[in-house]
Amino acid sequence: MGKINIETEVESVLSEQSATCEKLKIRVSETVEGVNLSAKFVLPVNVEVSSKGNLDANMQTSKVDLEAAKDFWKIKLDDVDQNTQNIMDVLKISVREKVSAIDSTATLEWKAKGNAVKGILEPPVFEGVKSTLEFDNSKKQLTVTAKKKIDKIDVSVKADANVKTQTFKGGKMTLSYPLPEGVKGSLEASTNGSGKITLRRGNLSAKMPLKNFTSAPNMNDVKLEFNYSTDIASF
Repeated sequence: MGKINIETEVESVLSEQSATCEKLKIRVSETVEGVNLSAKFVLPVNVEVSSKGNLDANMQTSKVDLEAAKDFWKIKLDDVDQNTQNIMDVLKISVREKVSAIDSTATLEWKAKGNAVKGILEPPVFEGVKSTLEFDNSKKQLTVTAKKKIDKIDVSVKADANVKTQTFKGGKMTLSYPLPEGVKGSLEASTNGSGKITLRRGNLSAKMPLKNFTSAPNMNDVKLEFNYSTDIASF
């Protein structure tokens, strides 16, 4: 039985005293002969409502993501719009397989445009640490991600390295902790000195960017986001 799902993203910047519906997403999915087919339509409606009740709507270029998946393989056409002239420009094929010899899961993704290949390796959890190694040959970049839960704190570390120069380009650490009243707070810090504080409860989140950790954050930069998703129909 197929489903139709609608997702919305609403963002409000406090200093502007307005709310903007940036994207409307409609997802249609169905399973045929064991193959999962889905199409996600992304409509950048850009509807802004000010505190004075003024409405400003601006419909931009719509895009659609198409996907067919079965068992360990997946075929994707990403960001298809009226400007797409060649299917090879948006084609991606990925294969996910369990590698018994090293007790790991490997995913290989081939992107037709540029003949780019991305490899992702997920080693087994060791000492509570869940890690991922991702290599992108088009960028000559290796990304290492490690996650671990320490008591109530979720710790995530991500680092990018340039394989050609064998040097790290940057890193990021995120600490998340449950707060009272069902609120989850997180602090993100990057090696370039910037960061972000996020408070999330249910579908609502408040995000405060930090330009550096030596000065107080600017409250005018706080963004409120609301994300909502629901299945509206089956067919």
